Amino acid sequence: MVHEDKRCVVLTDLRMGMEPFYVFSFRVGRRASPQIVPVVPQQVPPERVDIESLTWIWKRIKRRH
Repeated sequence: MVHEDKRCVVLTDLRMGMEPFYVFSFRVGRRASPQIVPVVPQQVPPERVDIESLTWIWKRIKRRH
């Protein structure tokens, strides 16, 4: 997936990494209106997921067993 965030072009790749981080994002360009200029790729730090916000997943898993 490619998206623009704060005038930066970010490429996100879903692959098998170390648990629990399976998504990798890299800044690959910046907006220089109206063009996009390539930059040296730089990894974007992953966002941490709040475990409490995932309680609905655990409830759903437990219902299936």
